[in-house]
Amino acid sequence: FGISSLSFDLSVWDVFGTLAAGAALVLPAATSRPDPVGWAARAADCGATVWNSVPALAQMLAEATEPGAAPPVRAFLMSGDWIPTTLPDLLRSRWPDVRLIAMGGATEASVWSNIHEIDEVDPAWPSIPYGVPLRNQTMRVLDHRLGLCPPWAVGRIHIGGSGLS
Repeated sequence: FGISSLSFDLSVWDVFGTLAAGAALVLPAATSRPDPVGWAARAADCGATVWNSVPALAQMLAEATEPGAAPPVRAFLMSGDWIPTTLPDLLRSRWPDVRLIAMGGATEASVWSNIHEIDEVDPAWPSIPYGVPLRNQTMRVLDHRLGLCPPWAVGRIHIGGSGLS
């Protein structure tokens, strides 16, 4: 379901990833304001299977939907912003069997460089884990001298691999 604006980098996958997979791209009706009830109806009516958006739009959809409603899609891909640790439980309170996938990266690295399938969220987590690199990509945490940081150290993420433009 192509909910992201065509001027936002997530739409690159909406258009080209969908077409490369031989699937149909479903777009929401053009409105001047968000319409999560309309989004859910359109996604379900058209048989959309994947929702790709920033977490805030997925949250709007869940908050506008009653528990027990049929899921509009089979999977949610969320990226472009922090995913609140409460969002996976909210989504699963509406649709228990939907897959939740966190993705991240930089626009310059083909939009996404990492992935984390969200299962149970540990209440001690301050955030959803950033994940592991996608195939043919690397992510390293480096210090100010570009030296590799040990696990859990603070540093800067450096992205590399075949997805880097």
